[in-house]
Amino acid sequence: MNIQSNIDHRGRPARQNCKRTDKLVADERSQIERIFLRYKNDVQRYLVSLVRSDDDAHDLLQDTYLKLCTRQNIEDLNNNPKAYLFVVATNLAKDFMRRRSTRQESKHVCINSVEIEANSASPEAMAEWNGNLDSIKKTLLTLDSKTKQVFVMRRFMGYSAADIATHMKISKRTVERHLVNALDKIKSDLDKRNHND
Repeated sequence: MNIQSNIDHRGRPARQNCKRTDKLVADERSQIERIFLRYKNDVQRYLVSLVRSDDDAHDLLQDTYLKLCTRQNIEDLNNNPKAYLFVVATNLAKDFMRRRSTRQESKHVCINSVEIEANSASPEAMAEWNGNLDSIKKTLLTLDSKTKQVFVMRRFMGYSAADIATHMKISKRTVERHLVNALDKIKSDLDKRNHND
């Protein structure tokens, strides 16, 4: 994602890239630039935490700025500028990660085509492992939707508690509470299953 730089050498938006139509008047442009400059470091850090790459995060930051400049109506931006910037950045990062994962699928090797040598797993251990996995899957299906979403985002997608809180518009403490509830339920169900076996 190597697009022409939209941020000048001082880290400010390059003015020539903020052209849309005649509807974007000078005071709107300066307002967009002020808002962008105020939150750009926060957005950059957030993007780095999402995409795990400084270069990709910088490109996404540029795309966020361009998205602001091409916005026909800046009322959303005026109402809650920081939240709006983060929503735009999050959506761009999701699109980027979706494209990146699609590119990665071409490198995927089917596990069924690879011979894996079992060095110490006995049939009993494998049966217990598979039973535990089945139990965890069943438990996940019984969790309420928010708890399940928090658990999946944290454990399977690798999001931090802060990122989940931002994405779901809940507090970090609530995210942690959902995680604890999910883990307690999974542990309890596994203990019951293992106790019954």
